[in-house]
Amino acid sequence: MPIYCKRLHKKADTDDGYRIFVEKEWPNEVEEVRADIHEWVDGVAPSKELQKALDEEPKKFDSFKEAYKAELEQDELKREELQRLKEIVRMQDKDVTLVFSSEDVKRNHAWVLKEILDQQPAHPKE
Repeated sequence: MPIYCKRLHKKADTDDGYRIFVEKEWPNEVEEVRADIHEWVDGVAPSKELQKALDEEPKKFDSFKEAYKAELEQDELKREELQRLKEIVRMQDKDVTLVFSSEDVKRNHAWVLKEILDQQPAHPKE
């Protein structure tokens, strides 16, 4: 099934499929009920330091991407949460949308997660 990325502030749509929020904190300006989130996997969000570096220099997205992937591999909790996210995605029989709150809709960690998830084998049909 395809994996998409979508900003939390955009209206949920039935085409989104299973919506997974991948941020550490919930933005105050968005009501959880209206966001139509099925899962919240906050443990895969980048560290504050890494996120701050990206916010300050969004043009350095490639270096953020490499540092974030390293963080996901080296931090035990993040590694476990990434594995949990992979399992959630693998078990879906419909499209999955990774929901993020970043204002930059193309350069954020959700797209890195999508890249990682796209590389995993699909769930075998029974």
